[in-house]
Amino acid sequence: MFIRVYVAQERSKVDLIVSGSDVSNYIVEKRDAKIGNWTLVTSSATRPTCKCSGLISGNEYTFRVMAENRFGVSSPLLSDTVVAKYPFGKWAGAV
Repeated sequence: MFIRVYVAQERSKVDLIVSGSDVSNYIVEKRDAKIGNWTLVTSSATRPTCKCSGLISGNEYTFRVMAENRFGVSSPLLSDTVVAKYPFGKWAGAV
């Protein structure tokens, strides 16, 4: 299972944090509510979206996004908590 993480809605906030230079990449991390620790999704996203795989259906996740430029890394922006689920109902293989 995977989810696409969209930075676009909050992009202006992230970009303002690292103003003074163009954003070179975004760092995206996820936290499974059951485990509690942050794990890296990608540190090289150059567009305001990325694909996050390896999610467990039914688990709650929080994402945080940081922008990076030649001056450093911004403070993180946190997403709302989301529940991973298949977008079209049950998995096609589960009959």
